[in-house]
Amino acid sequence: QKLASGGMAEVFLAKQVGIDGFEKLVVLKRILPHQSDNPEFVRMFLDEVRIAADLAHPNLVHIFDAGQADGQYFITMEYLRGH
Repeated sequence: QKLASGGMAEVFLAKQVGIDGFEKLVVLKRILPHQSDNPEFVRMFLDEVRIAADLAHPNLVHIFDAGQADGQYFITMEYLRGH
């Protein structure tokens, strides 16, 4: 389910599925499709991933994973309910 879209990326609510019925709601942040072919933009996105992955604070969401699927770069993050 799409939650938001901005100038850099779009954000989706997703379900992580695992072994024996394991399910967890997560947020996927994905580079906008028209930006995926821009090497400088991809570099900035990956820099964001590296920096955010090293941050640990109760007021920041946790980064679970980052990767590329079908030519689209993404970040998988903790989902927090609320505004």
